[in-house]
Amino acid sequence: MRANSTQALGGFTLLELLVVIAIVALLIGILLPSLTAARNEALRIKCLSNLQSIGQALGSYSVDDSEGFLIPVHPAAERGWTFDGEYEYGGSAATIPGPIGNIYRKTFGPENRLLNWQLYGEVTAATDLRLFHCPGDTGLQDAPRNFDPALPIDVPMRDVTGTSYRVNNHIEMYTSRYFHGPYLRRVNRIPDTGRTVALMETIGQAAVYNAPPIFVRGWHVRPRTYNAAFTDGHSATIEIRGNHEPPRDEYDGYWVFRGDGWRLDCYPDPPILDRW
Repeated sequence: MRANSTQALGGFTLLELLVVIAIVALLIGILLPSLTAARNEALRIKCLSNLQSIGQALGSYSVDDSEGFLIPVHPAAERGWTFDGEYEYGGSAATIPGPIGNIYRKTFGPENRLLNWQLYGEVTAATDLRLFHCPGDTGLQDAPRNFDPALPIDVPMRDVTGTSYRVNNHIEMYTSRYFHGPYLRRVNRIPDTGRTVALMETIGQAAVYNAPPIFVRGWHVRPRTYNAAFTDGHSATIEIRGNHEPPRDEYDGYWVFRGDGWRLDCYPDPPILDRW
């Protein structure tokens, strides 16, 4: 009787073990996509929170700025057209070596980025500037090379420029020296503030210049969707379907670029002449 009891209490048979392994593998296969989606959604929400904080800080900055600008203009950014302050408004120092254009100029350090002063007062090496770092920032892997060929594609933008977010300095590329977005514009001259983009994930700015049928994937996995902050201080996810020839006749030649719930242009307020 004792021997039979021992046999009854023995381990799994090989078949039973294989069944258990198959069930565990099936559960992992079912749960893993959900866990990945939940993680991506958490990163997206964190990014939106960052953008909303920055957008609200821009509003505070405009109250204090002597010219009433919404977007801080770095003291050195207007020395040339190549970099017109799209990255130098706030954030940390670049962490990868070697100069790429003007991005690495010492004058673009975190202590001289004006929004840092607005948010933190005097900036030191101990100041936590992660507010400007999107947790999903993976660089510009999907960006078209005509966006900015100088930027490396396999390095997070926060390491290249000090921030994951690019200011909307919407300009008619190559054909004029006029800004059609909120950059260099007094805040009271920005129409439709709830739809006008102040800044967005840099990968989203790259998507603006992409041509269908190739679409730039956002940092938060969703196709053709990107996080942005608006000039009224709120943040939201927007869809950018790619480049098109902006309508000119309808808007008196104004460089208009818009989508569902968002716009880069400030029409009908007149374009702003670049100061360089």
